[in-house]
Amino acid sequence: MSPDFQRSDKSAAEIAAVPALGTTECMAHVRMFGGAFEAETLVHLLRRCLAKQDSVLFEMCGRLLIGREEADGRWHGGHCEGIIVNLACSFGFNRNREAMREFRAGCHGALWREVSNGRPFWEVRFGRAFRMKCIDVARSQVRKQTAAEDEEDALAAMGGSSADTDDLPDPTATAAFGEVVARLSSAAHEAVLLAAIRHLPKRQARAAFLAWVEGRAIEGTGGNSVESLMGITARRVYMLLAKARVTLQADPAIRAIWFGEA
Repeated sequence: MSPDFQRSDKSAAEIAAVPALGTTECMAHVRMFGGAFEAETLVHLLRRCLAKQDSVLFEMCGRLLIGREEADGRWHGGHCEGIIVNLACSFGFNRNREAMREFRAGCHGALWREVSNGRPFWEVRFGRAFRMKCIDVARSQVRKQTAAEDEEDALAAMGGSSADTDDLPDPTATAAFGEVVARLSSAAHEAVLLAAIRHLPKRQARAAFLAWVEGRAIEGTGGNSVESLMGITARRVYMLLAKARVTLQADPAIRAIWFGEA
């Protein structure tokens, strides 16, 4: 390991104290003290386990590193979940259970690939290295989500949307919700409303902002309507607004304002 990649004193001491891998003493030592190990120590041990094909100790160190999913669906312990949750909140994945699960699985998958490839940086600056890798995963997931929405828009423009005719939103209901949003847009509540809209998927957020915050007409010529600005059909705009309406109506902060609780 080069001079630029020196372990912390704590991690170095932890590694030096671990008995020889493959012994009962090693298993007992990690079981007793592993909960307090630095993440960098665990990455080092995981790599040694791979080299020696010690699957039992690998499983133990892996759980100490990433934590464990409990019956309530939450992850407890480990060194990874705090970073994952923090970034999930920044990218809006925490508002959708499936998006959150996909993001966490992507982060864990990236972690195991890095454990196996041997880059020393992960053994000296785990938090920074893992966060950078999770940001890459998040960006990839956002690109994937945006591409899927663009494909839906293209299908809608060609009249081939996957939505059935019976599933199309009621324009009256969408417009009525726009009036509700307008009532929520007081100075005291504007920040809450805009934050909720920003956490919507990209195209839903833009449609909601144009239609409900700026008050633009959904249909019309002249280039100022929502359909013109977004370059999609009015039918597609109504579909985006319908999805946004369902999400916003379920937002606790919006509901609290709506029903006079805040």
